[in-house]
Amino acid sequence: MEIFDIVTEDGQPTGETVAREIAHRDGILHRTAHVWIIRETDGKLQILLQKRSMDKDSFPGLYDTSSAGHIPAGDEPVPSALRELEEELGISANETQLEFAGRFRIQYEKEFHGSLFRDNEVSWVYVYREPVEISQLKLQASEVDEVRWFDLDEVCEEIKHSRERFCVPSGSLVVLKEWNHKKQRLWLIRQLLDEEPQYQNYQIPEDEQGQKDLLRALMNVRLPKPIDEAFLKIQDAYLSEENSRAGVVDPVDLTPCQSDSRMFLWQGDITTLKVDAIVNAANSGMTGCYQPLHACIDNVIGSKAGIRLRLKCNEIMEKQGHEEPTGQAKITPGYNLPCKYILHTVGPIVRGSLTKEHEELLASCYRSCLDLAEENGLKSIAFCCISTGVFMFPNERAAEIAVETVKNWLADTGSKMKVIFNVFKDIDRLFYEQLL
Repeated sequence: MEIFDIVTEDGQPTGETVAREIAHRDGILHRTAHVWIIRETDGKLQILLQKRSMDKDSFPGLYDTSSAGHIPAGDEPVPSALRELEEELGISANETQLEFAGRFRIQYEKEFHGSLFRDNEVSWVYVYREPVEISQLKLQASEVDEVRWFDLDEVCEEIKHSRERFCVPSGSLVVLKEWNHKKQRLWLIRQLLDEEPQYQNYQIPEDEQGQKDLLRALMNVRLPKPIDEAFLKIQDAYLSEENSRAGVVDPVDLTPCQSDSRMFLWQGDITTLKVDAIVNAANSGMTGCYQPLHACIDNVIGSKAGIRLRLKCNEIMEKQGHEEPTGQAKITPGYNLPCKYILHTVGPIVRGSLTKEHEELLASCYRSCLDLAEENGLKSIAFCCISTGVFMFPNERAAEIAVETVKNWLADTGSKMKVIFNVFKDIDRLFYEQLL
């Protein structure tokens, strides 16, 4: 008979125990240990899943965590995790090979084999990264039918819609993804610090936001020089996840303007828009903002798109051989952003009084981006408020020029392109509402 410790909400033993059958009959809180066996293939994280034996008292025949089991009364999570690895898969490991990833709660009730099964667990999660060959594993026949490698992201996506193949606890996957995300962030930081001798003794912050700020700052100041492809793969995986967590806005969910169904007004972060192209208010150097953590749109877009964007822009500028003129536009991929492309345009800088030339150059920015989008077969474009930030173009007049130029272009070309005026500040939203 298996005996468990009855535990508190944070997993601490209360001093009382319970038999396994009663724990699952009555839903009494106890402990389990989960181990994820992982590997990285072509920049993707893969997880080894075990197919549960048809004789299991819950979820028979479904794919589950690499190795998992109850923690017996009086035992601790790590010894239990090691024992389960040995018994279920024949992996003889030691505690230095297990990395603690976190804890999560499992609570559900479901009928199996004609009986109600109530589960109520606090689960410790560990990660095992040593090389594993499936052919060399010794599977416990009473527990495991087979094991297979799966892409972590594919499993996470499938269980959102179906549980036909997997019974992997969602909470355990969340813990694993968060552990991996942090590992990626720290690895990227160390790689960038190691590039420059003056950063060798720099202390990495312990807190999450401090680490994110440091990574962004290091990307901001990095010159457009070659970088290892392995870095780019991990960077892309990390930034894609970051951008996904920030949320993605689909233009189909936006309400068109009454005056023209091709035009939209939306307030929010332009980097979350899943459009064909967003417009970046660039500077004449065209390789992004080098000021650490600067709030300009050029910095934000570059930070979220990743290092490939600066390398691509530098390649374009080296071929061009001179600074980018005001009022023109260039196109690059969107890289890790939800948008397919980024259109880069240099707006006029207003020092002193606003002139007719300033206004003509701003209108040229909008026309150049629209023309370039049309030439590349794009169906949707989102404009930021070009030049209204550090370039000091008056916000109200900039909005008037933007709307007038877009309306005229749509009328002249007959294009069906969807044009989104993206604003961030409330004052800009009010100006555009009056104009549209």
